[in-house]
Amino acid sequence: MEDELRCPVCCRVYTKPVLMPCSHSLCVACALSCQEPAQNLLPHSLSSAGSESDSGTVISDRTSLLDFPDMDKLSIVSETDSGVVCNSRPSSYIGTASVANIFLQSLQNCTYGIKCVVCERMVFMDDTGALSLPTNRVLEAILKCERCLIDHRPATAMCEQCEVFFCDICREQCHPATGMYAKHTLVDPTQGDIILKYKKKNSKEFKCNEHPSESLGMFCLSCRLPVCCQCAQDGRHMTHEVQPLSSMCKSQK
Repeated sequence: MEDELRCPVCCRVYTKPVLMPCSHSLCVACALSCQEPAQNLLPHSLSSAGSESDSGTVISDRTSLLDFPDMDKLSIVSETDSGVVCNSRPSSYIGTASVANIFLQSLQNCTYGIKCVVCERMVFMDDTGALSLPTNRVLEAILKCERCLIDHRPATAMCEQCEVFFCDICREQCHPATGMYAKHTLVDPTQGDIILKYKKKNSKEFKCNEHPSESLGMFCLSCRLPVCCQCAQDGRHMTHEVQPLSSMCKSQK
């Protein structure tokens, strides 16, 4: 599963994934690095057609998509398409002269192109380049581990008390099911995301002074202070006894 979440160019977990017409995805930065001038990627049959068409000798009323066997490897994407991709060989129009003319003329107006590193199909784009490719919403929605230091792996669990997403490796290293974490509740990442959104919507969230991005979800019994999960794991409270703040609030009622 994790291999499917890695970009085929950088081999890292996707960052801002964009979707190619061939259904493969790239990080947007990788897509930008892979794009080339469109003329560099045109198959010979099409590049020669493009040069000859300037004089009107190739693209004519009798030009057909069947005249260019490489055409079925191409797609055109534009920023104004709203994610609609113009494939080179629609099944119901194969051999139609007007379709061939329209596609070839559109191809000549493209500025950049990308050759897919997986299937070698090519997509041609306007002057916005890879930025015109649609975002892969499915990959973007996958929740990432918040404890990975470099390559953030997909999360496999979320702790309700710590309010932190963990991958399998970080969960074993940072959140073992023993000691102070023995009574913590781990839930599926999707369920955890719903829980966090509900909490954020229905209550004011207090942040840790030492770690501004962390919520105060724990209570240090030694210092009698609310602390965040990071304070409890590697801060000055790491040797102290801590409990989930929610359970402490209930016990005081």
